[in-house]
Amino acid sequence: MNILEIISAALTKAGIDKKYAAKVKALFNIEKEDENLENYIKLFKDNILPELQPQQPSQEAIQTAVQAAIADYEKKNGLKDGKPIETPDPDEDQYKGLPPTIVKLIEAQNKQLEELKGLVESKSKETDTAEKKASAKALVTNAKLPESWLDRVNLESETSLEDQVKALSDEYTKIQQDTINEKVASGEYSVGSFQPKDRSEADWAKLMDGDTTPNNPGTVDLGLK
Repeated sequence: MNILEIISAALTKAGIDKKYAAKVKALFNIEKEDENLENYIKLFKDNILPELQPQQPSQEAIQTAVQAAIADYEKKNGLKDGKPIETPDPDEDQYKGLPPTIVKLIEAQNKQLEELKGLVESKSKETDTAEKKASAKALVTNAKLPESWLDRVNLESETSLEDQVKALSDEYTKIQQDTINEKVASGEYSVGSFQPKDRSEADWAKLMDGDTTPNNPGTVDLGLK
């Protein structure tokens, strides 16, 4: 099975249409079978899928409808960007000669159009923020950073999420090493015959969790949570 078939099977198992396999692959940068695939599927289901449901009109469709309504209204009323195409006499009311009921109707329509435009822009921003947040959470989880560090990712920054998380990962690694060095220098942590490069990933996980059992010599609490 190739990676798309694996992702499709995982989506089907989670009750999600397998048509999203390519999107999941691209979103989480999955190139081969990954033990975190179930976590990625859950992140996608909880944070991205609700915005992709077919019963919800797409943002593009809403924006197109709004723009068409605005263009039609302005064409009928000789307006451009909500203003008369021909500059009226400053001393003359642009609605002069129209019945009061028509004037009120025009003003009400203008107000409704502005409110609709604001609603579309707000919804579009919410969707974009939700997708960025889900991507950032997946990157932080994959980098094995503390969950609280997700707050340090700036979703509005021009710097890509990948570059931000890489910088945080480098910082986290440096903090780990500096803390160990300080413990060794102060005598709180005796290296002995311990060789860091020989530790397995599980050993390092115990070390970072502060496991101080006799069978795990040389552990140190780095205080990173």
